[in-house]
Amino acid sequence: MSSQPSAGQPTKPQPQGAGQKAQQGPQAAQQQQPAAQQAAKPQAAPAAKPPAPQAAQPPKPALPELPPPPNVDVGTLALVELVEAVVKLKRSGILGMLSYLADKAEESFLAAATDPALMRLLALLASVSYGVSKVSADDIANAQNALQDLARCSITALGRVDVTEERRYGALGMGYRLRDPDVGASLWILIQIAKGLGRCVRERSKGR
Repeated sequence: MSSQPSAGQPTKPQPQGAGQKAQQGPQAAQQQQPAAQQAAKPQAAPAAKPPAPQAAQPPKPALPELPPPPNVDVGTLALVELVEAVVKLKRSGILGMLSYLADKAEESFLAAATDPALMRLLALLASVSYGVSKVSADDIANAQNALQDLARCSITALGRVDVTEERRYGALGMGYRLRDPDVGASLWILIQIAKGLGRCVRERSKGR
């Protein structure tokens, strides 16, 4: 028995999509193979772009060559410095004073040797210098600092005092002034100096 339809039986229409798919199947497979092969091949790196040409820089001007330093003798330099020092002494007046002392040196020494007041002053200064040499270095440093402060404060206070205005204080006025903290601090300094002076004199008297 044949499967061909008879003349009396109507033929079933086949769907158009199925036939087209069957025809397009081998062609699509052939087209996909080259595409897969192209994807599998390693892609070549893009060619590097050539560097952009840089603008030409103007040439730098050549520096002028300096002449070599002159050969100067050391004695000449020393002589120039000596002349400059003498000029400075002359302008300050020290050179004139030194020349005057040099001219009047003999007369000055004779006058100093024959002046009794000056000789006494020199003797007192020598005694003070001898006494200071017997004091320890720490006491000298403390006395120097205290003397600087006392001198500055004393000169400042003296400059603020009006000696032309006369004021008198009685016992009550003195008692009221003693309550002033500044007056109390000044008296405390004087009392401390008097106390230290008396103790030093007493110790020296016992040691003799």
